[in-house]
Amino acid sequence: MLDAWIDAHGDRVQHKGNDRVFGAEHLSPAIAAFKHDAALEDIASAYMGSEQKALFTLGIRLRAAQGKKTRSGGRWHRDRRGRQFKSLVYLTDCVRRNGAFCIVRRSASPEPFNDAIAATGFSFPDVRWDDDEIEPFLAQLGDEVVPIEGEAGTLVMFDSSLIHSGLPIRAGHRYALTNYYYAADEIDLVRMAEKFSPSVRPFEMPRFGYTA
Repeated sequence: MLDAWIDAHGDRVQHKGNDRVFGAEHLSPAIAAFKHDAALEDIASAYMGSEQKALFTLGIRLRAAQGKKTRSGGRWHRDRRGRQFKSLVYLTDCVRRNGAFCIVRRSASPEPFNDAIAATGFSFPDVRWDDDEIEPFLAQLGDEVVPIEGEAGTLVMFDSSLIHSGLPIRAGHRYALTNYYYAADEIDLVRMAEKFSPSVRPFEMPRFGYTA
């Protein structure tokens, strides 16, 4: 389903190594149900300490290409310095060779990694790094760097202020969905339409405090 839409509507897809569909909840009832899942909203709200709603669901298609090093999410990064909850679901089986999601535990603050930072000169306060900037640092961390492998349907809940990336894809393909959660006072529809562009449809303000 993602394939058909991406191939037919390339002008509404962000192409950055992988193909990124912002507003994928409009493509099927099943994706819409994932976006509006009440249990995930409750977990997001409990973790963040305020009511959280998914503004949109991102659909991702990542395919191996000979001679190209591509990954989901581009470079190693954190989405912001303050905590943010996201939920990701694999639509295909995902292991290291086809770009499994990978996260650095405890990396919201530098204290657990002071020795590795000192040894490598890693610029921890940044939010995005090229491989040659971060790989010496990651090599010092051992099992703090966690690849998350799983079958299709695996749900990953994570704090995107932690350092993370998809691993470079070496073979096959990877399809996934990610919900982006926000509190009401964080949502600026004009700014977010510019940041997450193009999208399937214009973003709409979620119904906060709404009970069916």
